[in-house]
Amino acid sequence: MFYGSVIFRFFGVLLRWIVQNSKSVFFNREKRVKFKEFWSSNLNIDFYSKSSNEFLDIIIGAFFILAVCALLFFMKV
Repeated sequence: MFYGSVIFRFFGVLLRWIVQNSKSVFFNREKRVKFKEFWSSNLNIDFYSKSSNEFLDIIIGAFFILAVCALLFFMKV
């Protein structure tokens, strides 16, 4: 169970990081965040906000992996 949450969180953070950096490219913002900083950005906030952010990352990652699996299944690759 623990490994699944780490994998789901990785993909969730990866998707949020890609969206954040693509916004900075398209809207000419100079601030780009490194993945390592984005992964550990929850360290300076309180426990409840950190928990909810990690849970959101896990949910996003799970939906992403399920969507990829569904696409592969329906394409019959």
